[in-house]
Amino acid sequence: MNKKTIFKMIFLTIIGGGAGFIISLGLLKLNNTETTNIAATIGDFIVENNLVMFLLLLIIFYLPSVYLFIKGKRVFVDLDNLSDEDYEIQTKLGQRKLDMVLPLNGIFMIFNFMLFGMTFAKLTNNEMVITSVFMVNILLSSMLEIITIRFMQKLDTRLKGDPTSLKFSKDFLESCDEAEKLKIYKSGYYAFQFTKRISLAFLVFTILCNLLLDTGGFPVFVSGSLMLAIIASYSYYSILKS
Repeated sequence: MNKKTIFKMIFLTIIGGGAGFIISLGLLKLNNTETTNIAATIGDFIVENNLVMFLLLLIIFYLPSVYLFIKGKRVFVDLDNLSDEDYEIQTKLGQRKLDMVLPLNGIFMIFNFMLFGMTFAKLTNNEMVITSVFMVNILLSSMLEIITIRFMQKLDTRLKGDPTSLKFSKDFLESCDEAEKLKIYKSGYYAFQFTKRISLAFLVFTILCNLLLDTGGFPVFVSGSLMLAIIASYSYYSILKS
């Protein structure tokens, strides 16, 4: 281990300790009656207006996803009448629009699950209405994902895999060429590093919350299990592919 690495580790340790100290002070500051009342008021507001929240998610995330899909699809449909230069430009434009559909739609689905999980247990009425809206949103999100993937496969017939199958990821990856696989592998590695750091931050945060705010051990268990799953899965596939 060289001096540069040692100094870097020391620097990161100091930064981490400073950040932990600041977060601890912030949590202690939050642990008062006034702040607790504000948090409870916000929570009650979300519960009382969760139907509006579901509709806002639909407007903010799902409808833009549908719009991007329609615009991207229209670009590819109109390619036949273009010159070679315009063809390349429009192809990149259409692909960018389609590439934005799945992430935006995924965010829409995740927020739906979060909102449903955070508010359903506290509902005193309209349980069936909220459940129905939640299920419709998830169904719409799933349908858009399937339609988008199948359209992309229609554009590039090399891409295989049934988006409704549990084996889709494996079949899709195997159908990609070497350059596409390398891009996926690099993206996966950087995503692993990012999620590992985020999961560690969540673990530290939930520990501090439990120590200072007495939030209980379950959040610590969940955040720790998430980090364990991330690291264990990466290690498993690293050994499997070696």
